[in-house]
Amino acid sequence: MSDVNPIIQGMADKWEESMVMLAENDPQAFLAEMRRLNGPDWKPQTSMNSASEMSNSSPE
Repeated sequence: MSDVNPIIQGMADKWEESMVMLAENDPQAFLAEMRRLNGPDWKPQTSMNSASEMSNSSPE
């Protein structure tokens, strides 16, 4: 496991907090920002979707 510079980690934590606040306060602005960063086809993954994908992909 590589060591992460604490300053970089602190910046990442702050960015994550601000993204969560943005998502809670203005979901449309959050989606627009994520699409700006990740491309126009970006879609949020809901916990329901990922859970059903996991259960569907397991052969058991």
